[in-house]
Amino acid sequence: MTSSRPLDDAVAVITGGASGIGAATVRRFVADGARVVIADISAESGTALAAELGGNARFIRTDVSSEADLERAVSVAMTEFGRLDVMFNNASIVGALGPIRELEATHYERTLDVVLRSVVFGTKHAVRAMGSRGGSIISTSSSAAYVGGLSAHVYTTAKAAILGFTRSVAAEVRADGIRVNAIVPGLIATAMGPQVRRAIPGYSGGSPTGTLNQSPSDVPDDIAGVVAFLASTDACFITGEAIVVDGGFVRAGQSTSLTRPDLVTRMVDPSG
Repeated sequence: MTSSRPLDDAVAVITGGASGIGAATVRRFVADGARVVIADISAESGTALAAELGGNARFIRTDVSSEADLERAVSVAMTEFGRLDVMFNNASIVGALGPIRELEATHYERTLDVVLRSVVFGTKHAVRAMGSRGGSIISTSSSAAYVGGLSAHVYTTAKAAILGFTRSVAAEVRADGIRVNAIVPGLIATAMGPQVRRAIPGYSGGSPTGTLNQSPSDVPDDIAGVVAFLASTDACFITGEAIVVDGGFVRAGQSTSLTRPDLVTRMVDPSG
């Protein structure tokens, strides 16, 4: 019998699933027939979202900088739902701000732990769980990976590394039927946009299309739709790719000025 919904019976783990793009994707996946493990550091938001979605969602508090926590999130999918079909490595922070000459090592390390380490070890445990049965791994990069000046230095570095890591792992695991891709939203499209606006006086962000600026709450749904496509069998011949979904943000040459001298030692890290 043909499935009536694109992700019928699929099992997914979504990191950073309690807010922003993550929460929009959790809702989209459940609407499309999937069962989802919400892996997020925010117990209050994650528990509320799981309760809202009922039996097709589970929440586990997850610090994505911890490999053990990521392994546990994958284990919840295996024990509660019997397998893992989709891993969405989405959790992130803006992290270290300011000019390179003032970068602090502790801020550098914390940013890489959350933005990049989480993707590497989330992917490791997803591949182990999927085995030769196949599956789809999707990681959130950023438009900052393509154009200098769009975001902070360490965040930009980590998001660019995700693209190389995606291509590398895709080449290794394709024989097992595991597809590995990246999604590339603009900064304004992420859950971190409001955090940056609060942290930086005078920064409003934006995109070249007025719609995105006027209705930022709609943007996570746009990203979630592309993630759902990459997770589905409609994308069964796509791997090692990065899909840019930023409303033309990069093409407009916008700059967020996250390397300003007055941002020395600043961190945007709501989880820390």
